[in-house]
Amino acid sequence: MKEDSPLKQYFEDIGSSTPLSREKEIKIEEYRDKFIQNISDDLNTAKAMAVLWGMLKSNISSYDKYDLLMSFDEVLGFNLAKEKELILSDEIKDLSQKREDLRKLGKFDEADKIRKQINKKGYKLEDTKEGILIKPVQNAKIQ
Repeated sequence: MKEDSPLKQYFEDIGSSTPLSREKEIKIEEYRDKFIQNISDDLNTAKAMAVLWGMLKSNISSYDKYDLLMSFDEVLGFNLAKEKELILSDEIKDLSQKREDLRKLGKFDEADKIRKQINKKGYKLEDTKEGILIKPVQNAKIQ
């Protein structure tokens, strides 16, 4: 790969925003270099993806994994940083509204039962000042 490669310059400019040990800095730089080398080799995405997968399984910090993943994604174009809209079933919406109505009436035990029902269906509820956030539960066994 040429030293003046714009892709290499791009990754060098990204840097890292957390202090790292020299060992981790070297490891991160190796992942960047391998990724750039493979993607620059006639767009060898299979090898670039292997580098990405190896980086994700490595012992570098989650923050740095995320940082590298997002920078690799700018090249790969998966749009991983883009928020995805969660489409809820009418059942989950109805249960959530029923729970909110019960909470307003002070029937917190009944509202908690509905929260558990929603959780069993693979969602968790977060009460915020702006309202209720409904999020999918990671690795949930949906019933």
